[in-house]
Amino acid sequence: MDALATQARNDISLQHIQITSDSLNLIGVASTPQAIPSWVNQFKEELVLVGRTFESLNIGRDDRNVVTFELKAKSGGKR
Repeated sequence: MDALATQARNDISLQHIQITSDSLNLIGVASTPQAIPSWVNQFKEELVLVGRTFESLNIGRDDRNVVTFELKAKSGGKR
């Protein structure tokens, strides 16, 4: 959780966080679709987040036209 807090940005808001030893699932909203990959790219700066393999990233819009996303990742194995 500290690693995600370190990567906090004004254009990303997390609504659901699930972290286990082998998975990371994030659901949230963003100001623009481009903000999401830019934010994810910052993960390489956090040792706790390095080594995770992204399984899926779904970007869409809700009924209010707000950009939504769901990111699923798993542990990359031994570090």
